[in-house]
Amino acid sequence: MREHRGTEVRAARLAVPASLLVAGVAFLVTSWDELTCVGDSICANKAAVAALVSIGCLIAVGWSVWRFWRIVRMPADELTDGPAWGLGILFVAGAISVALLIPVARCPEGYHLDRIFRLCILGTTRLAATDQTWVKWGVAVVGVAGGVAIVWMRRWLAARTVIAVLVWAFGIGWLLRDTMLRGL
Repeated sequence: MREHRGTEVRAARLAVPASLLVAGVAFLVTSWDELTCVGDSICANKAAVAALVSIGCLIAVGWSVWRFWRIVRMPADELTDGPAWGLGILFVAGAISVALLIPVARCPEGYHLDRIFRLCILGTTRLAATDQTWVKWGVAVVGVAGGVAIVWMRRWLAARTVIAVLVWAFGIGWLLRDTMLRGL
């Protein structure tokens, strides 16, 4: 039983660096076009933002490799099952990413949204856009509450790990798709 618990704790501790490593490499790979662009001012502006994102990704990849190496080399009896801060932060970051990507206003099918006046326009027809701010706030509040629960709950470490990684993957995957992969 003790050996199984050590394996579970080790897997939970490896989840955070593994998640950051995959996300960091994914963002680096998808931002390569912006990093290597030569040309007009739009391309130069994208290159500057991509360079900043890439610096953060390189730091995340470096920390992930270092942390992964430390956890793998740590003896099983030294692994403690304390508060899962990394899993909680991973969960909150994924949920906040989802909340930030939910549009503030929404239009019925066929209409397009005027972002300045928040009107739905189809020909000469104008409708007020449906406000979704409460949905954004709801997802953010549930994300923070879920992150706190993941940190302080003492049972079901494997389930907490899977849930945190899935929320992180969904939020960061959506962010990656909407930002870096939009033009593909």
